[in-house]
Parts: sequence; structure tokens; C-alpha cells
Amino acid sequence: KSQGEAPTPNMRAAIGDAAFLTQMEKNSDIVVMNAYAPLLVNVNPGARQWRPNLIGYDGLRVYGSPSYYAIKLFSTNLGDEILKATATDTDVLVSATRDSRTGTIYVKLVNPTAVDVPVAIDLTGAKSLASTATAMTLAADPQVTNTIDAPRRVVPVTSTVTGVRPGFTYTVPKSGIVSLTLRSRVARP
Repeated sequence: KSQGEAPTPNMRAAIGDAAFLTQMEKNSDIVVMNAYAPLLVNVNPGARQWRPNLIGYDGLRVYGSPSYYAIKLFSTNLGDEILKATATDTDVLVSATRDSRTGTIYVKLVNPTAVDVPVAIDLTGAKSLASTATAMTLAADPQVTNTIDAPRRVVPVTSTVTGVRPGFTYTVPKSGIVSLTLRSRVARP
């Protein structure tokens, strides 16, 4: 049956991977490392042995799956201090870290639902936040995936968030994964 399915994960799988990573990040004082396996798949007809694989390739091209981009969002937007983060009255999963050197806060939001969800971001303990932030958003229909011929169908999109303050609301898109980067107005020494 799996031979008729895409060799790499779709957006629904990326949502599951990101949900798992929010919990890993909350426990990063205990969890040192995580690995995705299997990693690579030759997408030529008859070349693969199993699915899903994180990255697809043929003799000339390579592409990352939605799960690849979800994992990359988490691995490249990470502080060294775990912050308490919860989302109440919603199905959105959340984790947050801070870079102790720069004061930058990284908030990850994962919306597994089929509707956009507003989430209250409570940063009452944060001081001197810049009024704008950067959002990296990975969102698509849950069944969509990237392919060797459409390698950028599902990729993160970067945007600017305005109105950032200790308590603000951010709307997480349906079937979406968001990494918010909140910077201090003045960098720590």
C-alpha cells in the first residue's frame, strides 16, 4: 500500500512532528538529542524500500518534506533557557525558550485544527520587548507534501508581527506551525 503514497511526509505528519518537538523542547534539560529516521529516500521508481523519509532526492535534485521544514524551524530558533509556556482553552501546542545572551525569545506554536486560532501570548516576565517580531510560518492543507517536481510547495514563509507587548494575541493559521522570534529593544551585555 505504501508504494502508492508519497515517499516523504505530508503537512499532517509535519504537524505531528512539531507537536512532538514542543514537548521535547519543554524537556530539553533532560532530552539532549533527537533523530529522524529514515532520513533520505531515492524517489526514482522502484528505488525506495520504505516510507516516510525526511528528504527526497534523485540523481540531480533534492527536496525537503514539510516535516523537514518543521524540524528546521525548531532547531534554528532555539534559546538556552526553557520558559514556562501554555495555551489555555485551545488545542494549540506551545513551547518557548530564551537566549540568555541576547534576551531573544523563541515561541513555537502548533495548530493541528482546521481553523485559525487566536492565542494569547503572555510575556509578563519579559522586559523591553521590541514592538515587532518575526514569524516563520509553515502552513498548508494537511494532505499536501513536497515532491521532486514541486520541491517548494510547502515551505516556511517569513513575516513581521506588529503590536508585540507583554500580553498580545497572535492568530495561528489552521494546520500551521509558527516560530515567533521576539527580540529585546536593548541587547543584554
